[in-house]
Amino acid sequence: MRTLLASQAISAIPEWHEWQAMSRSFKRLEGAFFPVSDHKSETKAVFVTNMWRPSSAREERALFGPSRDYRSEEWILDYFYLDEDGHLGRNKISAFLPQGYDTAYKLHGDPGRKEGPIYKVRAWGTEFSCRYLEFCLDYLKVRNQNAKTIQERATWDLQAVGWDLPGYYTIASEEHPFTATSPSGREYIYDFWSTEEQAITQLREMRSRSVKTSDAKQRRRRS
Repeated sequence: MRTLLASQAISAIPEWHEWQAMSRSFKRLEGAFFPVSDHKSETKAVFVTNMWRPSSAREERALFGPSRDYRSEEWILDYFYLDEDGHLGRNKISAFLPQGYDTAYKLHGDPGRKEGPIYKVRAWGTEFSCRYLEFCLDYLKVRNQNAKTIQERATWDLQAVGWDLPGYYTIASEEHPFTATSPSGREYIYDFWSTEEQAITQLREMRSRSVKTSDAKQRRRRS
């Protein structure tokens, strides 16, 4: 009986190559299909293209993927944010990635990449790279039992590595870096998203547009 490496075994899954192509196309669309936490701390996948969208997370104390049925590992996210009034805050929260993600990055990732497996930080939160999920075999087993279509698997994968973060508007700069600490203790730093000043300006513009939209609606009602 021939023994397959993990990457070979995953490649043998039906429609895997089609899913890889679909995943690449998702990444070209800012914020496509990522989980949004509602007021009950449940998650659901939505399609959003606005990277400036504030977080919908509230008082979550830990961040989980689409299911608790697969084994996971705890990462610590330490980051800065602006609240709805533009005040600077800092938060530290546990995020549970599929078990094996840390090891997969150490074996297959770029050791010189400062941000490590962090794919992006945006106003709404963060997303890690999906590519290392192919080595998280327990996660893949559970995902494939529950997600039958390529789109469902894509949604699962992005829910497994991305979250809205408590704090309304996440920032990440050299002055206020976003730090992720792996289970093995290694720190990864993402510091090229938005400064505090840029975020304040963006929030003001968003608030101004909201007021203008509200005024326009009231004028239409009166007319």
